[in-house]
Amino acid sequence: MRWRSLFPNPVLPVVLVAGALLLSACETPEWLGGSQDPPLPGERISILQLDKALEPDAAIADLDVRLPRPWRNPDWPQAAGFANHAMHHLEVGDDLTRAWKIDIGEGSGSETKLLSPPVVMGGRIIVMDAEATVSAFDATLGTGIWSRELTPEDEDEGVIGGGVSVDNGVVYATTGYGYVHAMSLENGKEVWRRRIGTPMPGPPTAIDGRVFVITYD
Repeated sequence: MRWRSLFPNPVLPVVLVAGALLLSACETPEWLGGSQDPPLPGERISILQLDKALEPDAAIADLDVRLPRPWRNPDWPQAAGFANHAMHHLEVGDDLTRAWKIDIGEGSGSETKLLSPPVVMGGRIIVMDAEATVSAFDATLGTGIWSRELTPEDEDEGVIGGGVSVDNGVVYATTGYGYVHAMSLENGKEVWRRRIGTPMPGPPTAIDGRVFVITYD
C-alpha cells in the first residue's frame, strides 16, 4: 500500500516519521507508561525550618505605623468589594454573631458547584445559586424580595461558573451558559441580555456604566 493512499498530503508521512524519531529519542513521560526517575539522594530540609522565630527588622524597628480611620462599609457590591479591589481599613465589631440564615437555592453537588460569592447593595443581598438562579434578600431581615432563573430553556441546569455584581442600581450576572444579564436591583426585571457564547467562570466587574467579564478562553 502506498503512502499516498493513506495520507493525501505527501508531507504528512515525513512529519509523522520525524515525530516518532523525536519521541523515541526522549524519555517516555510517566503518564504514557514510562518509569519515574528516582529522587535525588540527600536529606530534605524544609525552608520554613530556617526561621525559628519572627523578629522585627532593626532598620524599621522604630517606624511609626499609622492606619487610616476605620470605617464601616454599608455595601459590598462586587466579589472583591469594590471594582478597584481596595476596601482599605474596614471596621469590624468585637462580637460577630449570626443575624439570620436562609436557603438561597441549589448548592454544590456531584454535578454542580456553588462558586459565586454574595454581594450587598442598598440594603439587599444578591446571590446566585449553583443552577444560575439570582435572588435578592433583605439584608436586615433575610426575607426574599425577588428571584430570577437564568438557565436558558434549551439548556440543562447545573453549568459551573458565573457570578453577580451591582453598579448604579443594576445587577449584572454572568453564567456558565455564556450569557451576561443586566437586571433591576429593585425588582429583578431584565434590562438587557447579551450572549457571549463562551462560559464565564467568575462574576463580572462593573464600574461607570461598563461591564468587564472574563471567559474560559
